[in-house]
Amino acid sequence: MLMAIGAIERHILVFHSGWNRTYKRRLLFHYFPFAIIIIYSGLFYVVAIFFSPCENIFDYNQPWCSYPCYYNITVLAIYDTVINTILPTLLNVIFSIALLVRHIRQKRRMQQVLQWRKHRKMTIQMLLVSTLHLVFQMPVSILITAHLCGLPAEIGADAQLYTYFFTYFITLLIPFVCLAALPELWKKLTLYSPLWMKEQQRRTATVLPIVNLNGL
Repeated sequence: MLMAIGAIERHILVFHSGWNRTYKRRLLFHYFPFAIIIIYSGLFYVVAIFFSPCENIFDYNQPWCSYPCYYNITVLAIYDTVINTILPTLLNVIFSIALLVRHIRQKRRMQQVLQWRKHRKMTIQMLLVSTLHLVFQMPVSILITAHLCGLPAEIGADAQLYTYFFTYFITLLIPFVCLAALPELWKKLTLYSPLWMKEQQRRTATVLPIVNLNGL
């Protein structure tokens, strides 16, 4: 959900920067939405996990950590998957792509030449982040919602087991996505590269032509 708010926030920073000029506006349009999402997420999962009228059953023979018991309450489980997972993922993808499209249209409207080199970082980062969430988050969320809505459990059971673990790749790959869009950071990292890499670079030999002095 924070990623979705961040995608919407980028539109404000790029196209409505005046909204954040004063402290009250920054509080309203920047800090307040993030605070609401953090408070809402904490309250929802505390209430759903610890105060739901259900009992967790622990099966230590399962190959993975299953869902909390409130997923046995169909309405609450559908609300969690649709509102807290699928909708934020779609909003993140839609607003990220919309920002790029909106930027291109504004450049054309102002008859300015679009220099892709200047906007390469923004383009790469938004497309990679959107792709990560679509590929690794959406499949398991759709399968869970389909099973909650009546799809037989045996249909897609194996796929759901594998796609459940795909969600961990988002956390693991997000830092590399950020690095891919920050070439200046790569230059700083090379300064702190291991000594054996620097020594290997120094040992690289330069091949020079051999001059036959006897033939002179």
